[in-house]
Amino acid sequence: MISLTEQDLQRFHNKYEPVTESGCWIWTACRAGTGYGTFRVNKHSYSAHRVSYMIHVGDVKQDMHVLHTCDVRECVNPSHLFLGTNLDNIKDAVKKGRKKHKPGFKRPTGLIYKPMSEAGRKAHRRYDDDKRKQVIKLVSSGLSQLETAKRTGMSQANVCRIMKEQK
Repeated sequence: MISLTEQDLQRFHNKYEPVTESGCWIWTACRAGTGYGTFRVNKHSYSAHRVSYMIHVGDVKQDMHVLHTCDVRECVNPSHLFLGTNLDNIKDAVKKGRKKHKPGFKRPTGLIYKPMSEAGRKAHRRYDDDKRKQVIKLVSSGLSQLETAKRTGMSQANVCRIMKEQK
């Protein structure tokens, strides 16, 4: 269990934006290369959706995963999160077409992977090289990631991701 102070809780709740249409709470702070939000506590980095589950629902055993019903990696809304094993996570990904395998590929479990949908591919696209260069130039000139995000029309988390990829 992560021990969170009142300051940690306040910091956490300032790092997402609720989206009325979907009900998702979109993480606006830094994200890992996988697209999942990250939250630092006592010099350790945790998945933001896992921390959200712990804050709002309860403890998560080490061998359990926190899964999304909405399939939005940036979402930290506890009503969109549920616990599952690694196998549950794989089955959920297969069922929803998120696995990147050739159609008809059979796993030992007998599950058949389907190709990723066009909507899924769009969700995983990154910014083009020109946009990346613009972000790197602005941050390198001393502009904050937040101000760079505002100027470029992207989220601070995506600016953070681009800068992390440069290291």
